[in-house]
Amino acid sequence: MVEEDTVVQLAGNGVTLWNTGKRSCENIEVVDRNGYSTVATSLSKGLIACTEYGLQPKCHIFDANKRGAPIHSFQLNTTLKCLGMSFSRDGCYLVIIGGVPDFKISIYSLENSVMLNMPETKLPCNYKSFVEVQMNPKSKDEFAILADQALYFYTLKPAFQQVEQNNEDEEGPQYVLEDAFRLEMVQFLPDDVPVSEDNPPDGPIFFTSFKWDNYNRVHLCSNTEQILQITSRQPHVEQTLDLQAVPMTTCLTQSHLIVATEDGMINWYNVDIPYGDPNSDQSLTLKDEIQFEY
Repeated sequence: MVEEDTVVQLAGNGVTLWNTGKRSCENIEVVDRNGYSTVATSLSKGLIACTEYGLQPKCHIFDANKRGAPIHSFQLNTTLKCLGMSFSRDGCYLVIIGGVPDFKISIYSLENSVMLNMPETKLPCNYKSFVEVQMNPKSKDEFAILADQALYFYTLKPAFQQVEQNNEDEEGPQYVLEDAFRLEMVQFLPDDVPVSEDNPPDGPIFFTSFKWDNYNRVHLCSNTEQILQITSRQPHVEQTLDLQAVPMTTCLTQSHLIVATEDGMINWYNVDIPYGDPNSDQSLTLKDEIQFEY
């Protein structure tokens, strides 16, 4: 979604914006190439990012409120189409996962209209295992990459890069330090998932989807009948919510965790929002109480 009543969909050579309130649609046509392969949206800032098919693809970022021409266009750090993208909540950063054969992780700064200067970092898993990437809504300096066999948490850190500088008055190469960034990564693995002896999964554990909340936690779905609340700080299972079936995906509201399960049910579970110092390390409490079910 890019607005409260507008859904974005890749469609043919362009992107379609479906307005559910007006029951109408509008198309964003491809700028240069045969079509778009990946799309990401920023609901808070009304931004739409689209990446092209083909060799040396570009990314075009549109303002959904103004429509018209892209407000940003830039070359991707990949040879072919990208695998996934995600905006930071404040709309300052766009994290991009490159595709074959590079699989580079890059971050574009919308404020400065440049790619962040950082060492080459590649997708930590096989590209066939990649599921999705999401920025942490609490911080523009953190994002997570989900693969079917691992959940990777990345934190953007300030750094310096040594750059050679030509100076005709000096003999030999001269070097200066320029501002840059680096990525630190920690991971959560299936071996860390608690498994009930009474109801073990069929086969090895694998992950299927995840959602961030506003407290630096992730709600993770796997092929076990439970929701895992994972903290991104020294990743571990902080809380579990037992279910009647394997979860497919989740959605978080102000008072409920909505869970869709593979048996065709959608359940609204109550959650308790923490109170106190907003700068302290707080977390939601998942309650085994179903308020609604369909």
